[in-house]
Amino acid sequence: MQDSPALLPSSLAAASLRSFDVARLFAPAAAIEAFFARVALAPPGVERLALDASIGRVLAEDAVAREDHPAHPRSTMDGFALRSGDGARARRVVGEVLMGAAPPRALEAGEAMRVPTGGAVPAGADAVVVVSVEGGPIGDEVHAAWLPLGERPCIAEQALDLEKEISVMV
Repeated sequence: MQDSPALLPSSLAAASLRSFDVARLFAPAAAIEAFFARVALAPPGVERLALDASIGRVLAEDAVAREDHPAHPRSTMDGFALRSGDGARARRVVGEVLMGAAPPRALEAGEAMRVPTGGAVPAGADAVVVVSVEGGPIGDEVHAAWLPLGERPCIAEQALDLEKEISVMV
């Protein structure tokens, strides 16, 4: 790069030191304009990389959630999904939710369904209760002597973590 007289003093004094002549510097806006008049910057390229290869990089566009997370209401603990409106009475165990699978059916009055932590909560259920000693095979009863407090206790609602089409990284 060639030295500019606007930036360097007209004579280099003892020890050949270079310094700025403040009186001859451009104003910031004029300096930016002069820079871009002389320099052509190519538009940034876009490439797909593995996450571990992207350190020090900048996103070309926002990362957007393609779906809700979780995609359905899920249990926050192992227990039995049930309808709290049925009160503290025995409920017939009508099924079991397997991890990663949809519930086999919706719950009706007086019914409960085994559900694992993170498992999908069946339609009709509005609470999950822990029962320290699980009942026997499907068809047995589970007794909900107490119900957790709050609205939809022990249930993480659909889209609690991420909503579809929301920017997750910008």
